[in-house]
Amino acid sequence: MKKWIWLLSLVVLLAIPSFAQDQTDSSQQNPAATDQEPAPKPKKPPLPTPKAEISAGYTLHKLDFTSGNNLNLSGWYFSGEYNLLRRWLAVEGDLSGAYEFQGVSGDTSLYTAMVGPKVYPFKRHMINPYLHVMFGEGYVRISFPPYAGFPAFVRSDTAHAWQGGGGLEMYRWEHLGIRLVEFDYGGTNFFKAGNSSVGQTNYRVSIGLTYRWGEK
Repeated sequence: MKKWIWLLSLVVLLAIPSFAQDQTDSSQQNPAATDQEPAPKPKKPPLPTPKAEISAGYTLHKLDFTSGNNLNLSGWYFSGEYNLLRRWLAVEGDLSGAYEFQGVSGDTSLYTAMVGPKVYPFKRHMINPYLHVMFGEGYVRISFPPYAGFPAFVRSDTAHAWQGGGGLEMYRWEHLGIRLVEFDYGGTNFFKAGNSSVGQTNYRVSIGLTYRWGEK
């Protein structure tokens, strides 16, 4: 009887290291069995609301006269804004110049300078839709070269200008972003004679880069 007890004890002692080894191998093959779930990655903090922002880029300006003469002008824009209320309201100023060269039909230059409120309806995020409306002044100059015995001459005028619209900006970096698109509709009143007015409808599409600094 004692012989069997000693033999059983010997088998148990021999089996313990093998069992421990099996447990170790099992843990190595399935780390999830012993390791805790990895901690979730901390969320990236939202970009701060800037104190000020500037933007510059390309603009395509369509000028439709009520007389039927339509011009498609290409040029530039430069805008700057200062945030009044954190995350959703700013005041914006905008300068633009656009040109179309038509030879004997006249070379046209159009400039505008406007200011107005800019609203971010969904506050500030990586992708920011916005709306704005601006009022100011416009200047147009049409230069005609000498042709068929007629001397060169220039027509120019200034008038009140306004535009309203919106756009979409994307920020993947702290300071630098992209103005994906901006579309504006507006009006001017160039070449007004007495109480009559030629009148123009303005359409503008812009794309560009933005840079912002400070924190509101």
